[in-house]
Amino acid sequence: VHSGERPYKCCYCNKAFTASSILRTHIRQHSGEKPFKCKFCWKPFASHAAHDSHVRRTHSLESKLMNVNQTPQVNNISTLSTGDSNLHWNEILNL
Repeated sequence: VHSGERPYKCCYCNKAFTASSILRTHIRQHSGEKPFKCKFCWKPFASHAAHDSHVRRTHSLESKLMNVNQTPQVNNISTLSTGDSNLHWNEILNL
């Protein structure tokens, strides 16, 4: 299971990896490919993890508002209905 074997080698720098998915992400450093685009500012990222980190750090308020707007039912301006419990806007926005 954990043999330490690294069969996936980078064709640019010969660095070896245990999984093809890790190699694929690594190769993007050499190629400059950035397939993950931020839906708020369109900034591109080479990895999903870097994209998610950017969204959390930079656009946390926008992300929370977008999630609120995607909720199917709003009772009134200060309360959001989530089915079996009500969340106040201040809780959602961490104000």
